Amino acid sequence: MRKFLMTAAAAALVVTAFAAPITAQDAVDTSTMTIAEIATALSTADVPEFSVLMTAVGLADPAVAAALSDPELQLTVFAPTDAAFNALAEALGEETFAAILADQTALSNILAYHVIPGRLDSASIVGAVTAVVGMEMGAGLTYSVETLLGESVDFRATETGVSIDGANIVLESVDIPASNGLIHVIDAVLLPAQQSVGELVVASASAETPQFTVLLAAVEALGLTETVLDPESDLTVFAPTDAAFAAAFEALGVTAEDVLADTELLAAIVTYHIVPGSVTSGDLIAALVPDMMSGVADAETPEWNGGLNEEGTGLLVNTANGAQLTFTLNEAGVPFIDAATIVANDIDATNGVIHVIDSVLLPPLE
Repeated sequence: MRKFLMTAAAAALVVTAFAAPITAQDAVDTSTMTIAEIATALSTADVPEFSVLMTAVGLADPAVAAALSDPELQLTVFAPTDAAFNALAEALGEETFAAILADQTALSNILAYHVIPGRLDSASIVGAVTAVVGMEMGAGLTYSVETLLGESVDFRATETGVSIDGANIVLESVDIPASNGLIHVIDAVLLPAQQSVGELVVASASAETPQFTVLLAAVEALGLTETVLDPESDLTVFAPTDAAFAAAFEALGVTAEDVLADTELLAAIVTYHIVPGSVTSGDLIAALVPDMMSGVADAETPEWNGGLNEEGTGLLVNTANGAQLTFTLNEAGVPFIDAATIVANDIDATNGVIHVIDSVLLPPLE
């Protein structure tokens, strides 16, 4: 679960740090080289930086190397250094690390998780991250972008710059230009999600401090367990916490048992919290404020995107219920879905995304 509180001072630090992009090889014009050619050159330099990365690319599905070499593609690669791979090997153990290198599918997935379609430069990252300055709560939006793997990576502000899924972007080596994209150097290896939406909910419901026991009971009562566990599903869940459900039941003057027994009402409520397709906070912001996120906005409008509301202040989001939610950001940058605050966002799953909310969303009821 990734959270952050970004202050104006932190935002200023990020802007300053990324103001002047620096390449890893100042004496070399990399703009005419492909990403693969740059990585190869740096892996064979006097002080190699990416020898393990290029070894991994060679062991992965040939499509990975082909994509990085394709002059017709535009990609952004977050490239872990040799030190980053060595740290992962130490953390996992040499045997587990060797098993990953020997598993072509797993290795290809990890590498694809480091690649974003299009050119995402540091200025775009800074613009997106600083859009949520001044949070009034202990958790706020991270800026998320979908990778070639189909799962999203999350950017957040740190005391020294910006991180991606917990790995620091090396400020001295951002915006390395290639003929087919950009390279940003990072100090840790990114690992994609290992659990489905359902597995995450089950795990959280059974944790020492459970959050989603009521949500899990609702899913089970409706027979939706297989759907949220299905690796082939693609869904986004705005997940109310147990505290959110308790507050809703008290306000409505009902018990959890009452609602769980009324399957028609329960189905209307639960499906109002589910959006078909994986929708990240980056997707929501890009659709709500396209000028700010022009570097990563989708060329095609996805099915979940219902467009702006009549006032132009909120983004309509199509749900599995058939009704629409409204996504907004207030003046302090706090994200809302309808009247619920998004308190933790972009929790990645193998079959979708979870956003945690602090109140239950109630659909229009006839």
